[in-house]
Amino acid sequence: MKESVQSIRELLKQAKTMPHGPTKISMLKKAIDLSDSFQQTRLGFRSRRYYLDASRFGGSPSLRFAVFSWCLGQCDRDPDQFDENDLLWEYKWMISEMINNAEIPQRQLFDAIADMKKRYERNGLSLKPVYKLQRIEATDRGDFAAAKEYNRLWQSASKDGMNDPDYGDRNDFVSYLVQQKLYEKALKTALPILDKSIPMDDNQVVPHSTLGHIVVPTFLLKKYDDARRYHQWGIRLIRNQLDYLEESGKHLMYTALSKNYAKGLQIIEWNAILYSESINVGSRFVFSLGAVLLFRLMVRDNIEKVSLRVSKENSWFRPDGEYSVPDLLAVFEEDCKSTADAFDQRNGSKRYMEQYQDLEELASLAIDQPISYERTEGDPSED
Repeated sequence: MKESVQSIRELLKQAKTMPHGPTKISMLKKAIDLSDSFQQTRLGFRSRRYYLDASRFGGSPSLRFAVFSWCLGQCDRDPDQFDENDLLWEYKWMISEMINNAEIPQRQLFDAIADMKKRYERNGLSLKPVYKLQRIEATDRGDFAAAKEYNRLWQSASKDGMNDPDYGDRNDFVSYLVQQKLYEKALKTALPILDKSIPMDDNQVVPHSTLGHIVVPTFLLKKYDDARRYHQWGIRLIRNQLDYLEESGKHLMYTALSKNYAKGLQIIEWNAILYSESINVGSRFVFSLGAVLLFRLMVRDNIEKVSLRVSKENSWFRPDGEYSVPDLLAVFEEDCKSTADAFDQRNGSKRYMEQYQDLEELASLAIDQPISYERTEGDPSED
C-alpha cells in the first residue's frame, strides 16, 4: 500500500512540472485510477483537481464534468476533510464550459446552475456570478427577455471575493451588448478597457477578448480605421495563444469583411490544430462562421485555389498544400451547420442557425479595407 501511495504521489509530482497537453492529461487520469483502486480518497481528490486544471484546454468535456461532480460529491460526503469553498471559483468555469458544449443536456446545465446557486447561498456569497452565468446562458439560446432580467439582477447584486474583477465583468458585458447588436453602446462600454483607464492586473483575458468582441461591430458601424487598428492590435495579442479560438474567429470574420483574404488564410493556418482539437464547441462554431464568410466571399470573387500550411491532424489536410476554395467552404459550412443544429436542439431555439443565416447579409457589407500587421499609432499593446 505504501508503494502504491508513493507511485501516485510521484505521478502528481511529475505532472505538476509538465506543460499542459495530452501526456499530462493521461498521466493524471492514471493517478485518478490508481487513487480509486487503492481507495486513496485524498489523493483522488488532489489528482482530480490537477486534472481539472490540466484539461481546461483539452481532453473530454464529459469527463471534466464527471470529475468536477465527483469532487463536489466528496465535499458533501465529508465536509470536514474537503471544503466546497475550494471548488466554488472553479464552478464558474465549469458552467461556462457546459454552456459552450452542445453535448451537455439542457436539464443537466440548469441543474448545475441551480446547484451552484445553492452552494453560493449556503456559503453566504454574492449571487452576482450566478446571475452573470444565467445571463450568458439565456443570451446563448436567444432568450433576450430572460437575459435582460438576469442582467438587472447582476447589476444590483453586491460584490465579494468570488466575483470577477471589474474589467472582467465589463468585458462580459461588452459581449452581451454585441450579441444584442447594441454596437455603439458596446464600443462605449469597451473604451475603459481599451484606453486602460480601468485598473487591470497582468492577465490575458482583456483586452484580448474585448478586441475580439468589438472588431466586427466597429467595422459594421463604418468606423473602418478603428476596426483596422483593433484588428491589428488584437490579432497580435492572441496569435499562437492556446485559448483564443473564438476571438480568432471574430478577427477572421473581420478579414473577410475587409477583403483581406490572405490575412484570413493566415489566421486559419495559425488555428487549424486548435480548431480540430478544442473542447469548446461554441468557440469552434464562431471560428467556423468566420471561415464560411471568408470562403464565400473568395468564391464570389472567383478565387478557386489557395495554398495552406496545415498539419495532417486536420480532417481536410492535403499533402500538397493546395486546396479548392469551394471544397474548403463545404467543409466549414458542414461543420457550422451541424454545430448550429446541435446547439439549437439542446437549447430549444433557433439562435445558432440564425447566426449562420446572418452570414448572407454580412457578406453584402464587405468592402476593400487593406490592412497590415505593422504597429500603428494608438495601439497600446506594446506600451
